[in-house]
Amino acid sequence: MTSNFRSEKIGGLLAQAKYAPREKRIEQVNACETLTHLLRPGKSYPYEFLCFHITGYRPRGREDDCLFSTEDLYYDLTLYAELLSKTVGFSQKEFDQKVYRLEEVCDRFKVTAKTVGRWRRSGLVARYMRFDSERLALGFLESSIQSFAGRNADRVRQGKDFSQLSQSQRGEIEQRLGRWAQRCPSQRQVAIEKTARRYGRAVETIRLILKELESAGDVQFEMRAPRIGMEEQERIFAAYESGASAVQLSKDFGRSRSNVYWAVNQVRARRTVALEIQFIASDEFEGGKENTEFVTPSKGLFEHREAARSKEAGKSGAGALESLAAYVKDINQWPLLDFAQEQFLFRKMNYLKFMAEQARAGLNLDSPSAAAIRRVEQYLRRAEAVKQQLIQSNLRLVVSVARKHTRNESQMIDLIGDGNMALMNAVAKFDYSRRTKFSTYATWALIKRFATSKALQEREQATVVENEWLDVANDMRVEEGRVEAIETARQSLDSVMDQMLDQRERLVVREHYGLGDDGEPAGQKEVRRRAKSFKAIGEMLDLSKERVRQIELMALQKLRKVLTGEQFDYLMSS
Repeated sequence: MTSNFRSEKIGGLLAQAKYAPREKRIEQVNACETLTHLLRPGKSYPYEFLCFHITGYRPRGREDDCLFSTEDLYYDLTLYAELLSKTVGFSQKEFDQKVYRLEEVCDRFKVTAKTVGRWRRSGLVARYMRFDSERLALGFLESSIQSFAGRNADRVRQGKDFSQLSQSQRGEIEQRLGRWAQRCPSQRQVAIEKTARRYGRAVETIRLILKELESAGDVQFEMRAPRIGMEEQERIFAAYESGASAVQLSKDFGRSRSNVYWAVNQVRARRTVALEIQFIASDEFEGGKENTEFVTPSKGLFEHREAARSKEAGKSGAGALESLAAYVKDINQWPLLDFAQEQFLFRKMNYLKFMAEQARAGLNLDSPSAAAIRRVEQYLRRAEAVKQQLIQSNLRLVVSVARKHTRNESQMIDLIGDGNMALMNAVAKFDYSRRTKFSTYATWALIKRFATSKALQEREQATVVENEWLDVANDMRVEEGRVEAIETARQSLDSVMDQMLDQRERLVVREHYGLGDDGEPAGQKEVRRRAKSFKAIGEMLDLSKERVRQIELMALQKLRKVLTGEQFDYLMSS
């Protein structure tokens, strides 16, 4: 609805006013009419002046120096009053003065409904109200009519005096259009609108006159600019996002303001359609309109949580993984969620995404509405805010699981970084409808992620060791025969170990000396991995460090009996 306003700022005021109490809305409707009495033709007014007279408040922050003409303000203020009056629900009986219907105004001034429609956008304030029936209809207060007639006596008299254009007035209009075509040949639509406003005629009447002149070759405006292509749309949108106003973009690209907004909405619509919206579907979401039960918590559900959060707020704000102690202190300010809170937030997040998907499905891509796009974006922003709340409340879980995998602070910081990514994915994929605790699902996701990270790290380390070994061999210029002997020793060592040692002994020897794994493909056997300590191997096998040492000693005693010198050198070269 705000796109119908000539001033985007006044449209924004209306979007806020719709949620104000009824008394405030009535005050603003009356303020619009009062403001039309203060305006003077040919003057310009700043936004601060308008905002204060409509709302009673001065705008926050520094506003730009944009001024609004009286003609544009008449248009926007009367539209503002009408649209806001629809939300008030006026009744004819509320007013202590005579109220006229539209047809009664036409009879009083002997004009058509079209003429009254032009007057409504030129300072004649109307209100939607209920008369005898329950249906809303336009109503005009006696005071509004008298005020408009007093300010526009000539216009009202002109409306009574003729119903068709006189030859002299038609000649004036033709001359004006001709001059406009010579001076500003690219502003055909502007010429039509301003000429219609100047002579108090319908825009369509002026357009028909211009078409006749163009057909006769008496007046020639420039051909309409070609349709805005996708590349130009993207450039307009990039400039708009960087802060350029529609007025400036209209000048820079040689397009009307309506074309600029159309291009911006086209890009926003494409990006909105391209978004991947993932959510857990539920039968309870079906129903069309937003269900406040899904987005508004029951009384007291988060009372204790907010109290605990407020006590810790402001104590720490780093949140960065630079210092583990500082990070843990920072995340501890977010209280844990109980099951009821958790269920509500997951349902709310998925429901908001569902509503975003529903709103997106209704987008008209040929002529997307800014309000429809904004609705999708608002749902997604609200869903993202809930997701962040769920993530922040479970960051402690990541640290807890990471501590079971390592005690080294630098390694733990890396694990926590990986774990936080896994937590984000878990929040997005968790099916709350199964009525299980999220911590159970997230813990398994974290363990899987940490195990994968550890395997990748070991594989990378193995590759590094292999490359270093080859580099050393090249740098030391080992004789080709010696390299071949070592490779032969490695192959025979594998065979001897398979024959002489049991599975546990082979594992201890391979891990302690960094030999290839039993489970590795044959092509990977030559990779010399980083050796592990007895303690690390013991943790793998759930044995003590001393027991691992004993197993290795027994395995080496078996191997010494059968290994050649080259084989034993290869084994001990780690």
